[in-house]
Parts: sequence; C-alpha cells; structure tokens
Amino acid sequence: MSRSVIIHGHFYQPPRENPWLSVITDQDVHPYHDWNERITAECYQPNASSRILDSIGRIVKVVNNYAHMSFNFGPTLLDYLADMDVPTARKIVHADRQSRERLGGHGNAIAQVYNHIILPLARYEDKTVQVRWGIRHFQRFFGRAPEGMWLSETAIDPETVDVLADCGIKYTILSPFQAARVIGEHGEKSVDGGTIDTSHPYILHGKRNRIAVFFYHAQLSQAIAFEHLLRDANAFGKRIRETFSDHMRLVNIATDGESYGHHEPFADMCLAKYLADIAPSDGLTVTNYGHFLAHHPATNTVVLHDGEGKRGTSWSCSHGVERWRSDCGCSTGAHPGWNQRWRTPLREAFDIVRDAVETAMTPLGHSAEELAALRDEYFSVLYDPDAVEKLHKRFAGTMPLTAFLKLMAAYRFSLFSYTSCGWFFADVSGIEPVQNMKYADIALELMRGVPTVPSNDIQERFRNKLAEAASNIAAHGTGQSCYEQWVLPDRYPPERMIYHFIACAYHHDFAPASMKNCMRFGYTFTVTKRTKKTITGTLTDPFTETFRFNADITEEKHDIIAYIALGDNGGKKRFSLADVVIDERIPLSRELLSHEISSVRTSVASAFAHARVILTESGKHGLPVPREFMHLFSAFFTLRMEALIHHNDGKFFVGKYQEIEELIALAQERHIPVSADIFGAMVEKSIRTKLESMLGTFSVETFNAVMTEMYLVDRIKLPIRRHALENIVYGIIEKYLLDRNFPLTEHASLIMLGQWFNFNMDEIGSSITAHDV
Repeated sequence: MSRSVIIHGHFYQPPRENPWLSVITDQDVHPYHDWNERITAECYQPNASSRILDSIGRIVKVVNNYAHMSFNFGPTLLDYLADMDVPTARKIVHADRQSRERLGGHGNAIAQVYNHIILPLARYEDKTVQVRWGIRHFQRFFGRAPEGMWLSETAIDPETVDVLADCGIKYTILSPFQAARVIGEHGEKSVDGGTIDTSHPYILHGKRNRIAVFFYHAQLSQAIAFEHLLRDANAFGKRIRETFSDHMRLVNIATDGESYGHHEPFADMCLAKYLADIAPSDGLTVTNYGHFLAHHPATNTVVLHDGEGKRGTSWSCSHGVERWRSDCGCSTGAHPGWNQRWRTPLREAFDIVRDAVETAMTPLGHSAEELAALRDEYFSVLYDPDAVEKLHKRFAGTMPLTAFLKLMAAYRFSLFSYTSCGWFFADVSGIEPVQNMKYADIALELMRGVPTVPSNDIQERFRNKLAEAASNIAAHGTGQSCYEQWVLPDRYPPERMIYHFIACAYHHDFAPASMKNCMRFGYTFTVTKRTKKTITGTLTDPFTETFRFNADITEEKHDIIAYIALGDNGGKKRFSLADVVIDERIPLSRELLSHEISSVRTSVASAFAHARVILTESGKHGLPVPREFMHLFSAFFTLRMEALIHHNDGKFFVGKYQEIEELIALAQERHIPVSADIFGAMVEKSIRTKLESMLGTFSVETFNAVMTEMYLVDRIKLPIRRHALENIVYGIIEKYLLDRNFPLTEHASLIMLGQWFNFNMDEIGSSITAHDV
C-alpha cells in the first residue's frame, strides 16, 4: 500500500492598507516598515527559496517549498506580494505550475474566501460573493480553476457547503474536532472529541448539495504550531513516520503557513529538508489534496457538530463561531477580568452599514439573480478599470456613473468590515477592530450623495452602536472613542490628499510612494495640475494653484484651488505636516532640512576634521567625550559616512573603505552612537544592483566590484539582508554554471562568487540539474 503525506500551509495576513490611500502606513515594526513586510521577509520569501545546508553550514540546495506543499494564500495578501515582492509572487505561481506537472494536473494551490469573513455568520448573498470572488481572484493569479477552498477559520455550516458546491469547489479542510459522526457501510459511529480517522476524505452534505472534506491530523498540526516540532527535520520526519499505522494511506497536516518561518524562525529550512530529502527516503509520496482525492474518492459520510445556536463550527472556537459575534470566552491573552461583550455591538454596527448598502443596491436589480450578477461582476472592476463602463451600462439604469461606482465601492468596503480578525483578539481597541471600523467608515463616506441610500442618519446610528462596545481598557472608552481617536484622523478626503500631493511633489520633484495608482481597494487618488502656471522655488515660497482631484474607481472629480505657504498663511486654510501621509513625513522633513543645511555642509566637514583629531587624541589619554557633544559628534560621523557611501552614484572606491573602517572604529572606541542600518541599506542596494546586472551579462569587472563591497560588509559588519542577495546569486549560478558556452575565463569568478555567498559549489550543480528551485 502506497503512503502519502500532505502538508498544508494557510498563508494569510489581514488587509492592513489605509482604505483611503490603498497603502500600508508605518506600523512601527523596525527594521521593517509594516507587518506584511516583516512576515514576507521571515516566511513568504524564505519558503520560495529555502536552503538545505551541508554539515558545515554551506548551501547545497535551494528548494521552493510551495512546489511540494499544499497551500492557499489570501487574495489580499497575494495582491500585496504582486505589488511589493514580484519575485516571490512569481515563484508561488511557478510552484503551482510545477506541482500540476508532477501530479497529473492537480496543483498545490487552493483558493480562499476573498477577505476572510466568517461565512456561517454572513448572509447567503455575501457568502456567495466571498466564494465567487475568491475563485475569480485565484483564476486571475494562477490561470486555472481551483479544486479546493480554505474557509476562514475553517468556519462552516450547511449553507456554506451548498455555496461551495454550487461554485464548483470539490473539497475543503477542517479540524477533526468539528466532526460529530461518521456514516459508513457498517453503520454510524461517534467521532466526537477529534477521534475521526484523518487518513482519508469524507462526503459532507449541505442542505441540498455536497462536497468532499479532509480533516487534518490534530496532534501533528498542534506540534508544528505550538510545540516547536519544526526545529529539527529529522525529529519532524520521525514523528510523521511514527504516526502512520498499518491501515493508513495518508498523514495530512494543516496549520497557519506563517508557522514556517515567522512563528518558528528558520522552520522553512526544516520543511525543505523534509519535503526534498527525508519524505522521499522514507518511501512517502509528497502530494496534495486534489491528487489524493482523485485516486482515493470519499466513500463515508461525515456529520459535523451544529455549533452553538446551530450557527456552525470552526477550528478556533470551541463553541462554534461565537468568537466572532459574542462573549463566548474564547480570546487571546490572559487578562483577568476582561470580557468580549464588545463583539456583539461591533458586529451590529457593521450590520447597520451593510443594511444601508443593501437597501441602496436593491433598485439596481430587477431580481435577486440580477443583483447576484452585479455583485459578482463588480470583481472585474477591481482589477480592470476598462470594465467600468460595461458594468454601469448593464446595471445602473439612470443612476449617474459616479454614484453607481461609489455605491459598489461602499459594498466592497462593507464586506471588508467583517474581516474575521476584528473579533479574534481581546479588545475593541486593538488594531484589527479599528481597521474594520475604517472600512465601515469609508463605506459610509462613499454612500453620501448616492440617491438610493436611505435618508435616515446612518452615521449617527453607527456611532451610537459603537458606543455600546465598551473597551476593557478604561482610557480607551468605547468603540466610538476608538473610532474618533484612530479612524477619523486617518481619513483622506480630496482636500487633504491634494495638500499631501503638493507638499511632496512640489519640492525637488519628491515622488511620494502613496500616490502610486494602486487598484487594490478601488478608491485611490490621481491629482493633476489644471493651470499652466509654472511653479518655481521651494515649498517655502507661497503660490496659488488649481488641481483636479480624481478618485480613480468612483470617477469622482473636484477642482480645488490651493494657496500653499509655510508659516503664516494669511488667514487661509492651513496646511501642515499632519496633512501629509505619515510615511512621507520623515522623508519630506529630511528633504526640507537638507535643503536648508546644504549651505553649512562645508563648515560641518571642516569642523568634523578638527573634531576627529581631538577625539583621537583625547581617547589616547582616556578622556571621555563630553555628554553635551555626543549627539553633535554622532551627526558629524553620520554625515561623513553618508558622503563616503552615497556619493558617486553608489560606485565605491577602495580608497574610501579605509576611511570608513577608521570612522567606525573611532566611533566604537569613543562610544559615539552611529546607526549602521542606513549605511548597510546603501551598500546592499549597490550590491543588489550589480548582482541583478550579472543576471543579464556576467562581467568580471562587476564581479570584482561586488567582491570589494562584500569585503566592506564583512570587515565592518554592516547589516544587510543576505538572504535576498543569495537568491540573486543562486539565479546567477543556475544560469551560468551548467552553460557550456559560459567562458572558462569567467568560470573561476563564478565559483568564487558562489563561495563568497556561502554556496557549496561542489554540490550545488546536482541540485540545479534536479530542478529543485
């Protein structure tokens, strides 16, 4: 009997973008910009190119774990990766393609509910939209229809089963603790308490339809998520071997994908070693659910628990799905005396917004089927602006285009307000509930002026309901207080967006990242000048200008006359750095300050030359640096280091390195704080640029420049992200090492490059031949 192993990773992050800007603003997770960036670096990137090391720590193989494991990525997370980390996104798609080739057309990737709402608590119409949009997003990304779908928190009820089946989904994965009874040819038996046999699939009936369902192995999955099983690949393999019994064809594991690198550092390497080496040597077939189901169809029927109130079950609430609607006792963090009674009014507040949107949408359809088609087809607009006119013509009737698009955008944001994370944690003041409030708030804003929106004061009712959601932290008050403290200041109406644009774009052509045309949330801004006047000087010079504001998806347009000045504004509407997107405040301030202090740089350089001599001599005699001068000297060192590293378009000269080394040594000796992060980032960028050029054309001259810069990095221990650079080097090795036309005169340089970046060049060739990339 053949034996198989399936390891599934549920890769997901809640959407964190400011809905007015469609970008994630600074989240204070230094050295990263935000949580998505950090988890990408710790998990999503490493799993796309995981290392297998030899006995002395050199890289002998690079494995794309996604090509061997079953996985799903949340649609909003995939959109983030497609924008911010294109190489990783491409490797994820490539891995699915590889798995289809290996497993008879059955890909490792499965779909996910669109924005991770709890389906059993959603209306039928919204259930259908979440599944349909999840499928359409999957098709857009992977170029095929999904066989399976991951349900948010594995939450399910009979109606959800019907929706999945109606949409063509063949299977899903659940917790064994959701199963109540199994019905087979030998009768019916209880499998309460997670005792169901997880080694084969089952038939799961809804009210009128059915799908297949797998139950993951609870003990192994628990050990991965919470017991550090991924610290040793051999121990991991041993545990899986011991799990198999004589009758078992399958061991399948399902956890949050972030276990493989974020929750457990370097767990991706453990997984790579197991999938690529240990499992095959144990005689196990590494497969996925679609492939296994095709060869071993479900025969027995499973009946799930009803859950409290017969509302369904999930993997993270022992009561069913109460964690996302009531004070059931399930929460995070041990906070004596805390409660989660805030969950109910929070959901009811979002229901007020959702009801208003539904009422406003109803006149757009002559039947329930037509409204369902409208909801489904709106997905096209999210990723294809050219679909707007067709959708408007088909469904809007006499409603103006702007009002129609604002209403549909409001519908989407109302769905985002139900993202499950908003109820998962301990308090209404957490970043997740507040994020959901932002979605509800922009939905309310978008509905203003739409002719079919109910006339009653939705905003007031929404706020009053939030006021019923009491925080466990006295200083945070209620949900309404949180809304006023953290949601309202994050709004970016047209006037504020234009102030932001002017501040950034009219000073030395500074280009703010937040102004890029990002389609992810469908309500981003384009700002253009309307008048022909040429603006000269700097931001310190007052001027008047007319701007055209355009909300890209709603087609909303405004002409705004702006008078811009720093300092005394003559009684006109005041603009300040507070109106600039938070991510741009520091670089903009730096740009302004740099302009002002550029004239004194020569004086600073001269003063530093004298101060450096004094520091050196006083150090010889054991004299401390006066405290009042410490920050001044730190600034001197920083400016000089930046000048040495940053000038000459990032091209470094060997002669500079000696001075850089001397400066760092002196700063360390005299205990002067000098942050190496900024210098490491500069050098890393230069190295990356050179390595990427070598992917196109290998050059010994470029190779020598890289080696010189890497010598600097190692000699003075500059912090750089080696993993990302190693990935580029591996691409260079993969391209040239086995190329018979690669010049022999450059082969030695290629070997040295690989060795410097920790590759075992004697063994790496065999792994490239095996296509384990």
